[in-house]
Amino acid sequence: MRARERLTPHAVLDALDPTRRARLLAINPHLRDPQRTVARGRVVDATAQWSGSRVDLVAKGLRLDLTPNARLHPQVVARRRRREHQVVTAALRGIVPPAGPWRVVITRVGPRVLDDDNRTASAKGVRDAVAAWLGVDDGAESVRWEVRGEVARGYAVRISMEGCE
Repeated sequence: MRARERLTPHAVLDALDPTRRARLLAINPHLRDPQRTVARGRVVDATAQWSGSRVDLVAKGLRLDLTPNARLHPQVVARRRRREHQVVTAALRGIVPPAGPWRVVITRVGPRVLDDDNRTASAKGVRDAVAAWLGVDDGAESVRWEVRGEVARGYAVRISMEGCE
């Protein structure tokens, strides 16, 4: 492994011989599935499905709680936004975006409802990731954004993207 490569758990797994890999996976079963990623101690399971001109993404365990009222350190905010971006980008890898213009609905699922401005602010990282995947700026006129909220026991994010022809 070269010194400049990022050292991730999956990179370490790939470098091990089969016997050592099996022993490590017996101790750490959460490393078995490369689609799952750990965010702040919780497993995030993100999957995306494509059907016609519509793409649906569900990220179970992804917590959108970065609001202007949180008053967190800028590095903490940047780290969390980067994590949201990575989860969405990984789930959308290999899926071709539908033809634009687009309508994107981001639904934040959590134990309490956020008001409109906080809900929109909390979805900023996800919105940036979707815009990058579509190949446009997140302020482009070709994308109509809608952020909704739902009350449920756990945390999740549902994103629905469809081409408006």
